[in-house]
Amino acid sequence: MNKLGAREWVGLGLLGLALAVGLSFFTYNDNSPAAPIATPTLAPTVGDASPTATPLPKKTLETPEGWVVIYVKGDPAKGQGELPIFAQFLDIDEGGAPFPDFRDGAWGIIAEINIVTAPGAYPFSFELQGKARLLANGEQIGEWTSNDRSTKVSGSISNPGDTVKLRLEATDPAGKALIVRWK
Repeated sequence: MNKLGAREWVGLGLLGLALAVGLSFFTYNDNSPAAPIATPTLAPTVGDASPTATPLPKKTLETPEGWVVIYVKGDPAKGQGELPIFAQFLDIDEGGAPFPDFRDGAWGIIAEINIVTAPGAYPFSFELQGKARLLANGEQIGEWTSNDRSTKVSGSISNPGDTVKLRLEATDPAGKALIVRWK
C-alpha cells in the first residue's frame, strides 16, 4: 500500500468533521429527575371579591336563511304592516314605492328571523341605504342612517342563550332606493 495522498486526507478530514457534527446531536442523560420549569403558586384571595363576568367567545354567524319580511306604511316601528312574505335571504333593493298606495320616503320594512345558536358573541354585517335599527331579543343593538349611498354596517350580537330573535326595521330614504342586504 502506498502513502495517503491529498485526496485521501481531504476525504478523511470530511469524514471526521461529519462524525463531530453528528455526535453533537447526542446528549448525555443520567436519568435524574428534571427540574420543574415553573412552580405553581396560589393567588392571594381577597375577602369580599366578587366574580367578574367572562366575555362570551366570538363565533361566526352563518348568513341567516328564512326571513319574514313585512312592508309597512310609515315608520316600521309604529306603522301598520301589509301581508308578510317569506324570503330565504334578506336582500331588499326597492328603487321606489313597492305598492301603488305607498309614498316614496314614507314606507319601510320589518324583517324578522329566529336563529338557534350556541352562547357567544356573533359578528354581523349588512349593506344599507336608508335608515335602520336592529333589535336582538327585543333589545336594540344599533341604529344607522345612510341616505345618500349604500354603506356596510357591522357589529356584534351577544347571545347568552340558544335562540336569538332578530328584528331589522328599515325606512325608505326619500328620492333614493331602500337597500338592505344581510351578508
